[in-house]
Amino acid sequence: MWAVFGFISSACSTGSLKFIPVSTYIVLYNMSPIFLMLLSVKFHHEKVTKLTVISMVSSFIGCILVIQPSFIFSGEGVDPFGATIAVFSAFTLAIAYIVT
Repeated sequence: MWAVFGFISSACSTGSLKFIPVSTYIVLYNMSPIFLMLLSVKFHHEKVTKLTVISMVSSFIGCILVIQPSFIFSGEGVDPFGATIAVFSAFTLAIAYIVT
């Protein structure tokens, strides 16, 4: 299972680089710890502390600031399709870590 999700993550990583800059991709790809924590709560019954919630929320807000969606910021921002692929890549990487 790890190989399947790892392959999907790698394929999405490569695909997203056609649409977004590398710096934006790196920030979005490093969202995998956020997804990993959410999946750990569901599947491994990890405890969530207040500090963990604050960290996840602030990380998510930071990622939104990097993407600069047009409905919040004026201007073009980042291609939403490429950003979605990069976030999906991070999510599948978190799944790969969970199933290991």
